[in-house]
Amino acid sequence: MTQPPPHSPPPPRRVSLGRSSARRDQILALAVMILCLAGVFILQPVLTWQRIGVRDPQDQTKVIEAGIVPPPPAALRQLAAEFPRLILGGFRGLLVPFLWKQAEEDKNDRKWQDLNTTYNIIGKLEPYFVAVYVFNAWNQAYNLSAQWHGIDEKYDWVLEGLGHLYEGEEYNPKNPDILLEIAHMYFLKLGGSFERIAYREMWRADIAHQYLLEQGAPIDKRVMERHKRVRRFILRPQFNTELLEDPRNPSRVGFGIRIRGLFQNKATHEDEPLECRYGVSPFYFAFKEYQRCLAAGMPSTTGINIVHAYPAMSLRLWCRDDTYYAQGQVRDMFWKNVDGVPAPESITEFDRRVLEIRDCFRNVQKVAPRAVDEFEKHLAIFPANRPTHGKHILETQFIARVAEAESEMFEGLVNYYVGENRLPRQMTAEARRHLIACLPQYQRAIDGIESYLNKIYPIVNGRPQPDRADFAKYQLAMQERMEGVRAMLAAAEADGPGARCDFSFLKSDTIER
Repeated sequence: MTQPPPHSPPPPRRVSLGRSSARRDQILALAVMILCLAGVFILQPVLTWQRIGVRDPQDQTKVIEAGIVPPPPAALRQLAAEFPRLILGGFRGLLVPFLWKQAEEDKNDRKWQDLNTTYNIIGKLEPYFVAVYVFNAWNQAYNLSAQWHGIDEKYDWVLEGLGHLYEGEEYNPKNPDILLEIAHMYFLKLGGSFERIAYREMWRADIAHQYLLEQGAPIDKRVMERHKRVRRFILRPQFNTELLEDPRNPSRVGFGIRIRGLFQNKATHEDEPLECRYGVSPFYFAFKEYQRCLAAGMPSTTGINIVHAYPAMSLRLWCRDDTYYAQGQVRDMFWKNVDGVPAPESITEFDRRVLEIRDCFRNVQKVAPRAVDEFEKHLAIFPANRPTHGKHILETQFIARVAEAESEMFEGLVNYYVGENRLPRQMTAEARRHLIACLPQYQRAIDGIESYLNKIYPIVNGRPQPDRADFAKYQLAMQERMEGVRAMLAAAEADGPGARCDFSFLKSDTIER
């Protein structure tokens, strides 16, 4: 029986030249990718500082501490978050419309956190599409904030929208459309919306209480996060601000801010810093952002003749805001009941409010002339706008007169309440001097409002326009101030230095809200 021939062993397998070449290419591509990622890690901080225009190492430290630019570990996390956008390639165009649809569904279903997350993902996938940030920020600050009843929640959504715009600026530096929307967020939303009175006060309080973040004091988590977010906004380089130190302990900071580069000494031409320990109106920040927008170029949504007037408009409304806020504080301090007992529960709180109100009146006297100068600069370039902004110049001038009269009366009330040796309700010589001095100042303010009304709402054929009465009520309020001051002086004359006065003449507003 014959044996079958043994099978010859299979020939050794050889790796084809094509497969070997492919493997080599893969390894090479992987090495190139690793080198590119390493280059990104090295160059990203340099590019970030160049983008925001900060080169001084000390300034870089301040910017990082303020949270405006993340420190290196956070920068790496940001790069990791953007990595999916890089690897999606062409599929990104298919995913983004789905996310927009999902965002609308989340909004209709009131899934606010999911909606916020979806907006952030869209921003990461389309970081160089300016309309994404403008639309999402508007939706957060206007549409989503309106879905909440509590003013705290509304305010948080406005800050969320503002932060979203600043995130878009990081990817699109010096883009005039984004800068314009940032300025509008301060001007139109924080400063001019229906909830503006609450927003302005909360904004001031957030700036004034930054020290709570420094000393580790017990503070509500939401308030802490809000203070941190506001700090990232107010310490951005364009605002030229720095945190003020505690007068009693210079190592502690956060007691308001110091603003540089806004005013100059007319004699020496040196910078006169403006110290604001009790907060600042959002209109200052609008003023600086509108200036940045104009320096960046022409926005695509608004004519330059309109945008160019916004810095002056911001300063004008800063004057109005501080005057309105100060008179409200004066009303809270003195007009609580007819026997003249002020509202503050302690003399320490009384003194704090006095300093805060004095800061407001000081701001108006410094900002109003600058506002008029800004209007004149605008009208020198766009003289056709004088019919509109000529009225705003008159308004700024009468606001300054109102603030001057209110400040003089306030000093009289303070001296009347404190009295000599801090004895309450004493009509001292100093109190009488201020109260008498405020009377002609109120009359000048009334005349200023009359000039403004004759310009904007003239009497035609002996019949005043209906809107004139809306402003005429402020004239009546100042006349009530004058009558109330005269009554105080008469009561002190009749009943002696310790006469109690009725402060109900403070109940009406002398300025538009």
